[in-house]
Amino acid sequence: MKKIVVLIALALPLISMAQKTQDPDTLIWNEKKYAVEVDRYCPSVVSTYFLRRLTAPPFQFWSSTNNRGHVATMEIMDDNLWVSMIEAKRFKTRVGNLWAESGIDTSVAPDYFGMSSLDENRESFDGKIMADWFSGVLTLSLIPRDKKEQRSDEARRLKLLYIENGHIVESAVVGQTDSVKVMRLLKILKNLTTMYSTASVWSDQISFDGHPGVVERRPEGTTMLLERYANNPFEWKKDWSTLDTTEVNATGFWVLRNDSIFSEEGDKAFAYWLEGKYVIHYGEWVEDESGVGNYKVYKTQQLRVEKGVVKDSRFTPCSFEDDEKNVSDDSFSICNPNSIWSVDDKQLAEVVGQFKQPKQNPAYGGDKVGMRTYFRSKSLTDERAKDRLFRVRIGFMVNCEGKVGNWQLLNKSKGELYEFSNMVLDMVKAMPQNWKPALDKKGNPVDCWQILEFTVSNGSLTSANYK
Repeated sequence: MKKIVVLIALALPLISMAQKTQDPDTLIWNEKKYAVEVDRYCPSVVSTYFLRRLTAPPFQFWSSTNNRGHVATMEIMDDNLWVSMIEAKRFKTRVGNLWAESGIDTSVAPDYFGMSSLDENRESFDGKIMADWFSGVLTLSLIPRDKKEQRSDEARRLKLLYIENGHIVESAVVGQTDSVKVMRLLKILKNLTTMYSTASVWSDQISFDGHPGVVERRPEGTTMLLERYANNPFEWKKDWSTLDTTEVNATGFWVLRNDSIFSEEGDKAFAYWLEGKYVIHYGEWVEDESGVGNYKVYKTQQLRVEKGVVKDSRFTPCSFEDDEKNVSDDSFSICNPNSIWSVDDKQLAEVVGQFKQPKQNPAYGGDKVGMRTYFRSKSLTDERAKDRLFRVRIGFMVNCEGKVGNWQLLNKSKGELYEFSNMVLDMVKAMPQNWKPALDKKGNPVDCWQILEFTVSNGSLTSANYK
């Protein structure tokens, strides 16, 4: 009896939390109706469908007790889980290439929202589709049909369904003498809740050229690790028997190397499954005066990835410092933030924005010839730069006092070329900064963006120029 009390004590906090957060779905099983409790972190059966498809669900916020925007009706047939009906108050429908708000209530078959079983050969049954995308634990409570059922033992107990790819593997009822089985299912439920909770807070971690960063969560709410297993942790953890003792972590450690993304854990796998846009924030965790940790971002990188390979990379043109060695000199500041000018350059404008042009651009004090002579004596010592020909374009601000700062790499380089471009940037920062400020029409010195562009051949900076 004590074991039963302990089990109920463990289960009820999870269920009560779910009841406060979400309206339950409905499950019909053996001609009885059950409420399917949904934890605030563990997605519902229908929500998991869109997570695995890596698409945003069409449902809109319903209320504070239903932020997932829908209520599903499901059935158990031949020990398989089927979705038969979905109710939504606000949702999106496909009209041409646009999504439009419906603004009406509806209760329709799942295919209305484009849903189908993962197995393309599996047919629907009267509009119902088998939920073969779902793996997890469903917690059920009986919805009594009359006062007799309301007083029954079943109405006072919780039924747990252990489901793998839409098929019931095990079931248990809190209060059974087989308390070990019930305890294990509750632990699995707890681990799944922990996994989705962790995934909602933490992000994958990645490093590039020795700089640590975190990967911003995608709109679908997935992580790079869960995407490998189509957002199904049970594809990843095949040994269900150890899931009650093994924590399921939804995030991973990665490295961006040679324009490709690799796992830093386990099999060191090449991340061939990654597709789409990713945003990486490079920085470090710091504590404020009260001891609260915050992630200080030095640089943000946007990637377009196809099958694990970076096809395009761009760093955001904002005030983030690149890294500790490239932090701007504290002595540099803009003289007048309300009056900024820029040389005429399309690529620079794309990064820093459009500004009016000065009458006279910023100019190097030793003239272009002297600057070119200075850079001819410089070269990239990295052996990988041999037999390479490429261009480097650098944007920077020359303030009204002739001081420089706010360095920006303008060329969309990636991989080794990005490393080489940063080496050239380091050389530019180390050069004598003898710049004359730009002048407006009245001959007054003003803050102005300028560019430097180089051709690098076999490691040597063969040309240097500015506007």
